[in-house]
Amino acid sequence: MSLRLQGKRAVVTGGGSGIGRGAALKLAAEGAQVGVLDVNLDAAQQVVDKIQSADGSAGPSQASRHPCVSLVWSSGNQPPTR
Repeated sequence: MSLRLQGKRAVVTGGGSGIGRGAALKLAAEGAQVGVLDVNLDAAQQVVDKIQSADGSAGPSQASRHPCVSLVWSSGNQPPTR
């Protein structure tokens, strides 16, 4: 395992599944501290648990409640509807 991202921080949106999950795991494997954001907090926590079990550093956040998401919506953009 290379630690070329040691001391760096990364935030991965959609980090609880799919490509985001893969990106979060790879970034952590390279030594980055990873913020895992997802609308599904349980899924984000599962990824964080996997990272931490491999001695990586990570924390979860529910994307819809994260301050950076609120900032985007307060700038005049509207959240997507389903």
